[in-house]
This record gives sequence, structure tokens and C-alpha cells, in this order.
Amino acid sequence: GCVLSGGLDSTIVAGVAKSFNKELHTFSIGYPDEKYFDETGFALDAAKHLGTKHEVFGINSEELYDHTNEVLDYLDEPFADSSALAVYLLSKKVRKHVTVCLSGDGADEVFGGYNKHAALLRSFNRNLQNSVIRLLHPVLKNMSGSRSNSASDKVRQLKKYSALLQLKPEERYWYLASFTEEKEVKNLLLSDAENFRKSEIKSSGDDRMNESFLSDLQLVLANDMLFKVDMMSMANGLEIRPQLLDHRIIDFAFSLPSSYKIDKHRRKKILKDTFKEFLPESIQKRAKHGFEVPMKKWISEKWKSEILN
Repeated sequence: GCVLSGGLDSTIVAGVAKSFNKELHTFSIGYPDEKYFDETGFALDAAKHLGTKHEVFGINSEELYDHTNEVLDYLDEPFADSSALAVYLLSKKVRKHVTVCLSGDGADEVFGGYNKHAALLRSFNRNLQNSVIRLLHPVLKNMSGSRSNSASDKVRQLKKYSALLQLKPEERYWYLASFTEEKEVKNLLLSDAENFRKSEIKSSGDDRMNESFLSDLQLVLANDMLFKVDMMSMANGLEIRPQLLDHRIIDFAFSLPSSYKIDKHRRKKILKDTFKEFLPESIQKRAKHGFEVPMKKWISEKWKSEILN
């Protein structure tokens, strides 16, 4: 089977897999009561387009709450990616149908699919828009934004982008890849505080973007995305294979200039052009949406008493 999120990458993997297995099963998970976080409509579009045997698992905060302690049992160190909860439940449900699933993990890191990649590339442009946003930073930094809904997320992104423009170009990737500023990290560290250093991306032009992709591959993908999926899937006896991380694909991708992957209008260009036949129009045009859970609402409601205690 295939995990089908309704995004570009998992749809491509499912499309290729369908050409080998006409009876392919695909699975997605969503939140019927939280439409902003629910991607099952796009997954259904992809499944219909590809002709797979698709199943949607709807979950709610109660179900996630009931499995929180189970998830913690399989994390042997602090891990701050809340979507591990959803991956755990998805794996538990998928395992009732198949023992091996394919996923689209890795494409965003290698082919420039994240919002931070688009922001990084945009920040290198010397134009009026960037100048205005840079000047508005004192106002924007005091605004409140979150991932809880579309409007609030736009405010969050603009606030972070204005802060990004205050930095030197070589410091910008690390700011986008972090949720804690360097000065805060130093305050948390004790004896090794003075040894805290950041690597710097020293190349320029197209190479600067490819260097950011490589950093994502080695840091974010290895220590967050793949770790999360591996721990949560194997906790349920399910094997998830990230087909796009075949070493031949990675070697080829990093032999290309980043302009083949991303420009100011499009991300993951070469993937979209190569596998256009697998992609329904709704997925080709949709904006990037991460695999997230509605944590803000749960923390302020269902989990509030436990957190305060």
C-alpha cells in the first residue's frame, strides 16, 4: 500500500506504484472537525485520479488524547514533532490492512518543497517588497500569529519573514530551520554555552539553495521526519519505505542546479513536470501544507488541566 496525504510527493509515489500494482491500496488520515488541518479531500482527488483502493481514517482529539501515553512509550528521548501522534494512529490503522507502505518522504528536502525554501530564495532578491517588509519589522514583530488557522498562519509567516530579512544571507537558512533563536539556546545551555556555533553556508547563487537542501537532508530529514515515521510505524509493526530516497535519485538530484527545482513561481519543478500525468489539477495548484495536528486547540481545551497540573 501507499500512504497518500494528498500532497505532491505521496501522489507521485502512489502513481508509480499503481503502474506496478493495479490493486494498490492507499490510506490517508484526517480531522473531520478541523477543516484547516484536514487534507483528505486532496487525497481522495489523488486516489480517484490514480484509481487506487482508498481508505480514509478520520480521527478526533479524543482519539489522539487516548493514545498520547502509548506514543510516549516509543520515544526514548525528547521529541517535539507533534505530528508523531497522527503518524502513530495512521500506522496503527494501516497495519490492519498491509504490512509494508510506501511514502513520499524526502522530496521536500531534496527538491525544495518547503515554505522556508521559497522564503529563503525570495529573501535574496533586492526589491521594493523586501525593503518595505524589512522596514515594517518593528511593527510586525509585535503581532500575534500561529498555525491554528489560515489568517493567523499568514501573520506568523510575515512576522518571521520580516525577521529573516534582518539577518545576513548566510544566517537565514538556520533561522528558518529553527524555532528558537540562538540567544535563547545559549541561555538554556550551561558549561558549553560558549562553544555553541552554527555552520555557515558559504556558497552563493544557485549553490546556496542546494546547500540548504543538503542541510535539510542531513539534519531535518534524518533527525525529525524519518525518525518520527520509523518510530511510530515500527511501534505498530508497519514498515514504511521512503522510495524517493533511493540513492540514485538523491545523487541525480544533487547533480542538478537548484534552478531545476525551485524558482520564484514554482517549487519541486522537475517533479511536477516529470510526473504531471499522476497529478490531478487540484494537487498541482494547491499550496504547501504540512502534516500537522491542531495542537493549539487541544492544549487550550482538552489537555489544559493536565498541562497545568
